[in-house]
Formats: sequence, structure tokens, C-alpha cells
Amino acid sequence: MTTIPQRVFVSGANGFIGRAVVARLQAAGIAVRLGVRRRLAFADPAETVVMGDLPALEPNWEAALSGCDSLVHAAGIAHQAEPKDAAGRARLFAVNAEGAARVAEAARRAGLRRVVLVSSAVVHGRSAAEGLMETHALAPENTYAASKRAAEQAMREVLAHSATALTIIRPVAVYGPGCQGNLPRLMRLIQTGLPLPFGSLRNRRSFLAVEALAELVCLALRQPEAANETFLAADAAPIATPDLIRALAEGLGRPARLLACPPGLLHGAAALLGRSDEMRSLTASFWVRSEKAQQVLGWQPPGSSRPGLIRTAQMFRVVPHALGRNSEPVR
Repeated sequence: MTTIPQRVFVSGANGFIGRAVVARLQAAGIAVRLGVRRRLAFADPAETVVMGDLPALEPNWEAALSGCDSLVHAAGIAHQAEPKDAAGRARLFAVNAEGAARVAEAARRAGLRRVVLVSSAVVHGRSAAEGLMETHALAPENTYAASKRAAEQAMREVLAHSATALTIIRPVAVYGPGCQGNLPRLMRLIQTGLPLPFGSLRNRRSFLAVEALAELVCLALRQPEAANETFLAADAAPIATPDLIRALAEGLGRPARLLACPPGLLHGAAALLGRSDEMRSLTASFWVRSEKAQQVLGWQPPGSSRPGLIRTAQMFRVVPHALGRNSEPVR
């Protein structure tokens, strides 16, 4: 039987994903308490909790979670280059993993019914030939991915044998107005008018509309079948990098200038420039299948990423600095 949450605490509520989750919950008539790094001028003070930087959480959690029956943990560090030193790596683990453990402990003590953790599909490492599924092993390839895997494990350990059920959602790269990461950088490249050497690629990369992710989070909060389950999340069909560039160029009102260049040459040049990770994110395949969420929860992701990518680029074209402007740096 579906359970309607009474009040949901959303950490990272002013971030890109957090804002979408809050909007979707409110549209469904569900009360939301905002967990943010700093006070928001426009927010209801009675329903806003200043968390400070993770993991050194500031709030009185008994008061912060009073009246809440569920929690969505969307706070953390994302879209950051691989740390260059031990201090940078330690900070990622402190914020993403230790912070998640602190939040889970607060939820356990408060006796919440459900916690939904927004993790990342990158915990699986490289894509499988047939598309990544939840049954594939975890093999994180960088510090960020390892910190997200550690966050999952920390929350599982804290909530094990408690009354609080945990649902983990592993989205791929999320797009929409306000998105961050490689998509804004790629759109700026397209706007320069320079030819991009990706015309010969035949890769398959999965993306996810932020509205679809917010809907999946809502389903995970409501559906009993989501309890103690993990779900990968992606639009139904992957897209090749040349088609990604064509969609963004259409939204930007610019021509898609693509040159055919051997992938090996691209990777060699990127290695010389110290940009191997960025090049791999554009050229390698990362195909994720989300049939489990569709079958178990009745979730319906977009069939194609193209329309949403065009809309994202149209917004970037109108307000080029809007991507990320209103989002709080996620810590």
C-alpha cells in the first residue's frame, strides 16, 4: 500500500537536484523542510534548517526532524576535478561519506520511516557492454565515485536493523536548467563556433532529466517496494556524443561543427594536456539501464534525452549564467 509522506526533510535543498525534489514534493501537496548550508532569504524560517558544512552538522536534529517522517539526502560535493592531494581526497570522504553517516544517524534516532539517498551511477565504474544494471559490481574509478560508494555503505550500516528503511538512487549525469558539470562546459565550447573533434564517435552515454529524477525520489518515498532497495536512474535511451552536441547546438541556435577524429588521437592529446578524465566523460560509453525502477516502482523516465537537452541549452542561451547561479554550493 502506498504511503503518503507527511513532511520530508531534504538536505541540499537549494542545490540543483534538491530544488527539483522540493518542487515535486510541494506539487504533490507534501510538506517539506529545507536543509541548507546557509539561511535563504526567500524561505519560510519555520521550515528551513541551516546545516552548515558537512560533516560538521550544526542543527539540533531532534528539533530539525520533528514532525518529519522521511528524509532525502541530496547534499554533498559533486562536479569537482580529481583531488590533487590527500587533503582534497579526505575532504571528499568527509563531506560525502561522513556527512551521510551523520545524517543517517539523526534519521535513525528520530525514528523516520524512510531515507532516500541520492548517490551516483559512477560507483559502478565503467559501463558494461549490455548496459549497467544494479546487479553489476561496484568498481569506482576516482575519489568522487569512491566517496559515494562509502556514503552508501555508511548509511546502510547506520540504518541496519532499525525502523528506518533506506532507498538508494544512483542517477547518471543529470540535465536541466541549472545543471552543472560537463554540459555547461560543452555548451560554452559550442558557442565559440570552433570545430569539435567528436564526429567519428559511436559511443552510448546515458543522461537523466532532473524532473524525472525528482519523480523517482517521490516514488521511492511513497512505495513500500522501494524499502531497502537500490535503483539506477537514466533516461530510457542512451545518446552518442555527436548527437548530444547536435541537440545542444540546436538549443543554442548554433551549428554543430563536428570533425571526424580517431578516438585514440583524442585520448593521446588529452593525456598530454592532463585532461584524460574530461575526455573520457565525452568519448567513452556509459550506458545505464533503469528497468528495475520502471518495473518495481512504475517509474516512467523520458524515452529520449534529446528534447530535454535542447530545452536545457535554450535556457543557457537566454540566461548563460543561470546554470548554477541560484544553487548553493553543495557541501
